[in-house]
Amino acid sequence: MYRVYIVGREGRFVGVREIEAADDTAALKIARQHVDGRDVEVWQRERRVGYIPADRTSEQSPIVRLALQRLSQREKRKS
Repeated sequence: MYRVYIVGREGRFVGVREIEAADDTAALKIARQHVDGRDVEVWQRERRVGYIPADRTSEQSPIVRLALQRLSQREKRKS
């Protein structure tokens, strides 16, 4: 049993959902479905499994999104 905590703007938990998962990797994958403009933390009892930041690109202007996308593509070509 895992818990997905939804993190509010002030960094406080504003909601929680219990999920069933076979392992930590599966729990994180399931938790990504609960990221809806808010960060989430995944816990198993008192053990923090992971932190998933919200996708903030939807809040950015199209120009900023395009610039970040191009920077990311450049970085991939360098490596």
